[in-house]
Amino acid sequence: MKLMKGLKLLFLLFTLIFVYSCDDDVVGNWEPMKWDYKNVSSGIKIVKPSGKDKDHAKYDAKIEVSKSGSLDIICKNYNSFWFAEYPDMSYEDESLNYFSTENCEMKIEGNTIHCQFSDIDKLQSEDFTVVVTAGDIFFHFIIDIN
Repeated sequence: MKLMKGLKLLFLLFTLIFVYSCDDDVVGNWEPMKWDYKNVSSGIKIVKPSGKDKDHAKYDAKIEVSKSGSLDIICKNYNSFWFAEYPDMSYEDESLNYFSTENCEMKIEGNTIHCQFSDIDKLQSEDFTVVVTAGDIFFHFIIDIN
């Protein structure tokens, strides 16, 4: 009888420990990346999808560039992240914190992406996607140079 009570108490104790040790944070349930845009040159506009478009947009933010300039994109809630995708990335020995195209240069330093756009007036319109990640969370930027 004492043994049965002891087993029941032990079972209850293990059940409580199991329930309280469960974490509500499911794998892959990361907080969305939050961004602040600083030192934005004139001719550069940040557009976020809204309304009906928000659910169907293939980007989280669009950077519209109409003339040469620069901006700093600061992640407010992750201290470290890297590029997961950028133009002409082959994934073999590619830098995860720097890339450049003919008219765009992006470099990650700490929690900031430094962006420089040059010779825009000599370029025909183009757009490309840049994706950053901090593991299981991703953020998609569309760069629209017109």
